[in-house]
Amino acid sequence: GKAPEIDPRINRLKPYLERAPFIAWREFKLLDRRDLTIPLGGSTTFALPNGRNSTLSFVEHSAGPGDHRLRLKLAIEDPKKQGKMLDTTFVLDEGGVVLQVGQRYEGGVLIVGVSCKTHD
Repeated sequence: GKAPEIDPRINRLKPYLERAPFIAWREFKLLDRRDLTIPLGGSTTFALPNGRNSTLSFVEHSAGPGDHRLRLKLAIEDPKKQGKMLDTTFVLDEGGVVLQVGQRYEGGVLIVGVSCKTHD
């Protein structure tokens, strides 16, 4: 098949978007981008393009030789019912990317990408 159209502003995600399950989609657009500073043990809330509130928490930081791993938690509220639509904890290497997929948006699907770097 034809390669998907990828917004140049998200070129960094290209290697991820050219693999399954993303390969099924034809076009990727950047809708929003945020730089968040979250202290260890803290969290911050922001609105997604579909208006839902999402909370990103910095749970834990484990550093080994040449290795920084961060445990983060992403929760997305469901406005229709009291509670969370998504509540997931994942481990990310510093500079790595985690993509969360699944909410419908304007005829497509929202992909929430999380990446991080630590500050000394």
